[in-house]
Amino acid sequence: MVQVKAQSQASEEPVVETPIVTEVREPEISQPPAVKVAPVEKKVAEKPAVINMAPQRAKKKGNPDYTQVTSYLKKDTHDNTKIALLRSRDDRDFSELLEDLLTQWLASKTQQA
Repeated sequence: MVQVKAQSQASEEPVVETPIVTEVREPEISQPPAVKVAPVEKKVAEKPAVINMAPQRAKKKGNPDYTQVTSYLKKDTHDNTKIALLRSRDDRDFSELLEDLLTQWLASKTQQA
């Protein structure tokens, strides 16, 4: 609060007294207690062993002695054959197995003729 004293006759300007502020209080704001959140651990599933067949495919893709074919197999037959190849630790891939089986079948047919 500012008080103004009565003007003195010698001075035309009013004398202003300024109050002395000794303490400033900010309004109290209640804050919720800090909550600590534990970090979430990401569980990474173990990846199954993958056999890289890319080098074998690359040998066949550009080779004029090979041709790509499409056929329909029952899903269970295809899946179980791939699983059996992996479990047997056979070095052949699926197309090499088909090549061997078809070659055997063809040989049996030409011997009969």
